Amino acid sequence: MFFVETSFFEQVIINHSCCFCIFLLKIYYDNVSINHKATKITKIIVLLFMNEINDMTMLKPTIGQLERDISNQIRSFYTSQLGQNPGKIICHFFDTQLVISVANSVSRIEATLAENNHLRLAEVVRDCINAIIRPHLQNLIEKSINCSVIDLVSHTSFITGTTGILVMMEVIPDVRNSEIIPKFKHKNPPNLESD
Repeated sequence: MFFVETSFFEQVIINHSCCFCIFLLKIYYDNVSINHKATKITKIIVLLFMNEINDMTMLKPTIGQLERDISNQIRSFYTSQLGQNPGKIICHFFDTQLVISVANSVSRIEATLAENNHLRLAEVVRDCINAIIRPHLQNLIEKSINCSVIDLVSHTSFITGTTGILVMMEVIPDVRNSEIIPKFKHKNPPNLESD
């Protein structure tokens, strides 16, 4: 008859390998009569397993934490890569979309061009900047939300000096409180094809 000693179970419990614990416990119960120690071990394993599940849930950020993290990373990106210190950054999830507003995002050269009646040239410069930073922002956001970005669209207003970024994702990010993310009621898209 196969027999596993209690000290071995205690060692496994210390290592928090709960799935393995349950497997070993099954072997233990199949091969040894249930006694008081086995019952005590079962309770410990069940408690550890429940705590591990709770710990995994607690490792997920809240939606607010994720929004702040993305805002901070965008601020860091603008500062380190563009040499620009943006103003307030607002970041909000709406269903599978992320909306970001970056205040004071216009560079000094763009502002100078726009103020001196070279608005079209300022727009061309901004389009080039957006094309360069787009993949970096997309990668930064994908790493933060841990899911794929389908598309990222941005536009900068020289009147307000603000950049708006719209990010379309495949799924809602995995967060502790996903129920508070506003959901859109998806309607059938209009038929744009003419007969």
